Formats: sequence, structure tokens, C-alpha cells
Amino acid sequence: MKKILLISLFLLSSLAIAAEPIHLSFNPPKGAKYEQRMEATQSIHAGESGPMETKMDVTFLMEILEKTTEEVHMRLSYKGMAYTVSTGMGKMKFSSGTQEKKKGKAEDSIETEIEKKFRKIFNMLIGKPFTIVVAPDGSVKSIAGLDVIRKSMAQAIADEGSMAQQIGASIEEWFSDASMKDLFEQSLKIYPNKAVRTGESWNVEFSRVAGGMNLLAKTTYTLKEVKQNIAVVAFESDIGISLSAAIEGKLTGKQTGTLSLNPQTGMLLTSNASQSAEGSLKAQGVDLPMKLSTQAKVSSKEVKK
Repeated sequence: MKKILLISLFLLSSLAIAAEPIHLSFNPPKGAKYEQRMEATQSIHAGESGPMETKMDVTFLMEILEKTTEEVHMRLSYKGMAYTVSTGMGKMKFSSGTQEKKKGKAEDSIETEIEKKFRKIFNMLIGKPFTIVVAPDGSVKSIAGLDVIRKSMAQAIADEGSMAQQIGASIEEWFSDASMKDLFEQSLKIYPNKAVRTGESWNVEFSRVAGGMNLLAKTTYTLKEVKQNIAVVAFESDIGISLSAAIEGKLTGKQTGTLSLNPQTGMLLTSNASQSAEGSLKAQGVDLPMKLSTQAKVSSKEVKK
């Protein structure tokens, strides 16, 4: 009877502890290092054409340089980057590192000129440090050091003629301070502005402009449980995507998923998300129905010294 009573008290005390609110924020310790990998597969159906599938695999390193109650200073650098685009016309891979031998027909094993150009560009990005300053709620306050990286990426293909100019303009847009700030804020700005209990929710609104597209996401996060030093959070988003002024129309859809955090440091441990959107775009008087679906996952680990 005494043992049963002790077990009962232990379980009740555990429930009481679990019911205590926790303050989730971006709070990694100074000197800590992390490696984060992001993988995603996106399929786009436009009109009557077959699907275009894009796969992304990006790994980067982050080191915590300084930390105050108001902000965290981090040094980031990319470790690896690969994009594969598949259509009914074939497949192309844009990646860093050395050329990989492709499987299949002999003619398919030859790296195309455009793939070679992007390999040069991506290799100039790998290992090059830049810094960002992040607030406790995950918003990115500033970013610095990308101007040197953009210049080296453009110089990597400076002798490629007119194509170099076109790709150079894309580099300036994709890797601009504003674009990269939004990119990191999209994954970091996930924290509540107050302590929350299990079952409680909070809302975060995010907008981003990149590549001629405008993205608006309104996300509701819900703390599902805290156990074994892991906070599990479910999320659901309403998303809207519109393109440049020359293209009318909009895509709307949903995103759902779960993520796990270290409740002490706020560092993301894992994330899995599914996204779907559809709508109709109109360009030069032609309506183009479009559907897209995305599966994405993120994993992080601490790099021990």
C-alpha cells in the first residue's frame, strides 16, 4: 500500500511539473556549435504539362559568438548544397563539391555546362562565414558578410559572357542581405512571446519576397508535450503565394507539421512539414492552373569541440 501511494504521489508530482509553463526562446549558449541539415522535395504541376520535381539538400554550420538577454550573435557557413530538378525533359543537378559520376546512359553521365557553372558558384559559398544577429523570438535583426561572398560567387563565372551577367543578377537577388535575412527568419521565428503550458497555442505571421514571389504564412503553434528534455510542438499554417505584377492570380493552401526543441536552449532538434497549395495564374491573357506539394524535414545536432 505504501509503495502504491509513493508511485501515485510521484505520478501526480510529475503531472504538476509538466503543467508548469515554460518559456521557449532562441537561447543557445555562447561557444556552442551546431550542424543543421534541411531536406525538401517539391512537386509542381502547371497546366497540362507534366510535373517538375525539385529536391533540395543543404547543410550549414552555426557557432554562437556572443549572447545577451536581447540578442544572439552567430557565425554561419554552408557545408554542402545540392538541388536536383527533374522534368519530362530530363534531370539536372546543381551542387557544391566535386563532380559526381551519374548513373545511367553514358551521355547522361556528362555534366552539362550549366551544371558546371553552378558548381563553381556554390563552391564559392561553401565554408565562407557570415554573421547574423537573432532576437529571442527568432526574428533576425541583422546580417553581415554576404557582400564578400556574393562578389566571389560572381567572379567564379566572370568569364562566361552574357550568361554570367544573367546568373550574376540572380545571385544578387537570391543571396541579397534582405533575401537571406528572410530565409533564416522563416525557420527561426517560431517562439511564443510568453511562457506557455502544454496545450496552449501562439500565432506567428511571416511574409517574404524572393525570386519574384510573395509568400504570406499565418501559423498557429501548439505545445503538445514536454518530456525527456524535448518540447514537441505541432503547427498549422495558412499560406498564400502570389507572383510579380506581370502575373495575376494567387496560390493558397495549408502547411502542417511537428517540430521538437530543446526547451533550455530553444534549439531546433527536428522538424517535419507537409505543404500543399493550388490556384490559377494569368499571364498575357492565359490562365494557368497550378498545384504544388512540398515535403520538408530539418535535423540539427550539436558539434562537440
